Amino acid sequence: MRISDTVAGDNIFLTKEDWQAVEKKAVVKTETVKKVSNTFTETTLKLNGVEEGMQQYHKVVELLLAYYDGELY
Repeated sequence: MRISDTVAGDNIFLTKEDWQAVEKKAVVKTETVKKVSNTFTETTLKLNGVEEGMQQYHKVVELLLAYYDGELY
């Protein structure tokens, strides 16, 4: 089964209005959580020998999507 173009291109988790509602109730701003999360993930990857950090992570995800989409093998 092929991944639909809509799913492959979908990078919108919530609409602008939905994000505003989330931010209104948030204890910590989403942007702050995102920065901390990205820094933690980058550091963890590099400490575990993945020199490229998040770049390599994104490449692996891209390859997995291509594999399940039938583009590989």
